[in-house]
Amino acid sequence: MGRSILAVDDLTVNNIGTFAKILDFSRSKNSSNTSFEFTESWVEDCLEVKENCKLGYYDEIAVGLIKTAFINDTTVYIEALSVLPEYLEHGVFEKLVDFAITHAKSNNFQKVAVQTNNPQFESRLIEKGFLAASPDSVENLEARPTETVLILDI
Repeated sequence: MGRSILAVDDLTVNNIGTFAKILDFSRSKNSSNTSFEFTESWVEDCLEVKENCKLGYYDEIAVGLIKTAFINDTTVYIEALSVLPEYLEHGVFEKLVDFAITHAKSNNFQKVAVQTNNPQFESRLIEKGFLAASPDSVENLEARPTETVLILDI
């Protein structure tokens, strides 16, 4: 049996620049969950919470990213989810979302939430079982008015 062509791996000081570039490029190409502007300090903070920030790889090339946060006692929130457009159809998106779900389960959370203004991402998340929800249904969520809130009960 061969190795998997898809992988999710840790963020390190050596690849933080790649993380930032993927985030910027994918947002400019509407291949991210949000158009929200992330600051340089937000990106650097990812190194402090390595278990919540991952890069997605296709054939050993970093092509996607995810950053999650524990926003309350029951919910893991996907703050950022980006995949380079050329790799969106290659399973990297699904691998990163699966990481968030597994991460939530292994830390005894009951929900995964995300906000998005990207219709393609929204439909892919709905295919994975996420449902549209009111921003008020997620405690401590800083709702962005132009984005849809999606929740997956796990």
